[in-house]
Amino acid sequence: GLKRMTGIEVALYIFKNGIDNDIIGLTDQGVINIMKKKLEKFNEEAELRDMYYKRDLNRAANESEKQEIYEKGLAEGEIKGFAKGELKRTNDLIEARYGIREEEWVLSLNIKQLKAIDKIIFKEEEYQMFKQLIENIS
Repeated sequence: GLKRMTGIEVALYIFKNGIDNDIIGLTDQGVINIMKKKLEKFNEEAELRDMYYKRDLNRAANESEKQEIYEKGLAEGEIKGFAKGELKRTNDLIEARYGIREEEWVLSLNIKQLKAIDKIIFKEEEYQMFKQLIENIS
């Protein structure tokens, strides 16, 4: 149990679990007395407590901000990945249909034009006519 722990083991126990009833009962060890005195001093000094709580709040805010930034980055990455995949799919579709791959042209299109490709691609046999129909969409 706790009575057989060395001073360092007790200190580690206190850091991990705080000062609980089992620790308070161990009055014969110097580490316990030192920790009790530190805790009493901490509880008596309002400025020290305020600094601790502000630091704790600041740490929580920083963690929250980090999590928010991470989630935002993840969402942006998913959107970019989806967009990149859609552009590749569109280029592959045009290449499969017409045997022509114009990635720069596809990148220059707006959303409305990109959506129209799926509808128009199988209606128009000739690539130049297909391209003209897409470019006429604003």
